Amino acid sequence: MLTLSGVVHSTYQQPDGMGRDGKPYSGGAKLQLLCDELLSNGESRTSVITVGTSHRDWFEKHIGQEVQLPVGALSGRGQQVTFFISKGWSPEGVKTAGTDAPGAAGADRFSPAG
Repeated sequence: MLTLSGVVHSTYQQPDGMGRDGKPYSGGAKLQLLCDELLSNGESRTSVITVGTSHRDWFEKHIGQEVQLPVGALSGRGQQVTFFISKGWSPEGVKTAGTDAPGAAGADRFSPAG
């Protein structure tokens, strides 16, 4: 498991579409995080990382907050890395910046970065 850290920037609904094979597919809720990438020269740049989510309403309430999410990653040969939130992750009952709610453990953990 990997941990993706960043600031919640926005959420949006991806519209339904048509695949290259002509088959329709349904869109879904997306989360955008502002993440710092370390460069080979020691400097960093900020990138927007987009992942699918089934918890759009929760993330909308936490825009501007730093988060750490358990993720997986996929990449084809010479292609950009695609991240996805680990299956089973849920924000319920977890600690967020500015609250005293208890944190969850293991793969379902969410915590403020820092």
